[in-house]
Amino acid sequence: MVQVRRYLLGDEKAISKLHLKLNDFFEEDYVSPQFIYESAHRPDFIFNVAEHAGEVTGFCGALFYESVGRAQIGPIAVSNEYMRQGIGGKLLRKTLNDLKEAGVFRVIARVKEKNQDTLVFFEKQGFRREALLEKYTKKGENTVQLLTFI
Repeated sequence: MVQVRRYLLGDEKAISKLHLKLNDFFEEDYVSPQFIYESAHRPDFIFNVAEHAGEVTGFCGALFYESVGRAQIGPIAVSNEYMRQGIGGKLLRKTLNDLKEAGVFRVIARVKEKNQDTLVFFEKQGFRREALLEKYTKKGENTVQLLTFI
């Protein structure tokens, strides 16, 4: 059974490896374990992990601005072997609950326009398309900004 929990020290290597494996979904080609560690220890960042039998199977992070009640989801990913099993939804719901507890009410996610499966995923989770950001990534890809209120 997959468990969703907060990031723990030592998760950074598995998260970095999974991020690299799924890097077509992200703007960055490589995110180091050190960067994951530093992000997870920021007071304005929430990092949750999905785990099965001791293996990291997914993750979801969110940068938030407590003073204005806003946040941005990202990164979020689930290993290919565990996709379409509800894990992404569990990760997102836990992260949204954590954000709500931190005083956040408005949450956005930015998804590459070509990543239709992820766009549909966010829409099924209650997000709506708010804007198209043309040539948003450093590779010149369009990105869709989605929004939800919690």
